[in-house]
Amino acid sequence: MSPLAIKLSEGNHEWRPIPRWADFLIRLGYGWPYASRSRRVALVSMPCDSPAPGLIALGALIRDLANPNANDLGAHYMALLRFARQFLESCSNCEVRCDPELKGCGYFAEAKGILRHKDGDRYRVMGISEPTEWGDAIKCSNDRETRWLLAGRAGDWTIDGEPAPQQHNETTALIPRAYTQLVEGTHLIPENLTHSFSGLCLAGRVGGESATREICRSIRFRTGNDDYNLLDLLTVHGWSQSNTVSRMSFYNSRTERFDRYACAPSLVVADGDTSFLRVIGHKQFQRSDVIGVVQRTLERERLEVVGTRMADLLQWYAEDAELTGRLSSVPSGMSVSVLRQRS
Repeated sequence: MSPLAIKLSEGNHEWRPIPRWADFLIRLGYGWPYASRSRRVALVSMPCDSPAPGLIALGALIRDLANPNANDLGAHYMALLRFARQFLESCSNCEVRCDPELKGCGYFAEAKGILRHKDGDRYRVMGISEPTEWGDAIKCSNDRETRWLLAGRAGDWTIDGEPAPQQHNETTALIPRAYTQLVEGTHLIPENLTHSFSGLCLAGRVGGESATREICRSIRFRTGNDDYNLLDLLTVHGWSQSNTVSRMSFYNSRTERFDRYACAPSLVVADGDTSFLRVIGHKQFQRSDVIGVVQRTLERERLEVVGTRMADLLQWYAEDAELTGRLSSVPSGMSVSVLRQRS
């Protein structure tokens, strides 16, 4: 079904075809590259207060539902792989221990390169294999042996000093048509509808979780006789009345806590300038892609702080012309800036 056949209601107003700005935001999340070697940071400027972060997160959630590796085991492995790459490419040969600001590496904390197996043994990261039919593999060694950490066995490993990822027992599968009708041509992986995922994170407004919930609650979609609320579609634990599968974690920017323990996400969507600044400066997200959304009606001083932070990132990042070029034309009144970490 074409997205044009789907209706949207904002703030209980009349139903209308999905406006271009909303469709663009959903597709921005849907088209965001998955598991890239280089971190990306994007800033989306909106002309007014809006549910833009929720719509971008919804698009990314639909993208993940179509990815066979987008499950908590896969997300945990990708977090281990990003940790290993930071150690091998930056921290292992760094002569400064450990002052990221002095070094100018773009990180906020050291990756020590130590992984722990479920049997208690500790191993040092030694390398990453070339991709094979099983994907990348992390080479780990200690004084007694060398082992290869494969994606399918990622649940046996953790970063030394961090807890193992939690397993969640959901009882209700997601309804596929609620997502496939929003992005035409999407082919979901059936198993993803019944398995949790923490590789995607929504960072709420600094005013608290309720502020982000209310703006998401204001958006509803309708197709035929079906009516879906954005709040429910995002599947954050506790946001829906039913005990459905959760495909997104929530980071409370006011308390600086997650709704549950999860591995470092691949992508964080930050709602508001303060949320964006806190996510950018948080070591938990230093290896995560970040999409921040700000409104231009903010005080000039606040906008200047965000602009200065993006300019500071240019010490380690460059404009991502390739991804920007792939984006469809940005709707009037909006702007998108994408930076990519230099190799």
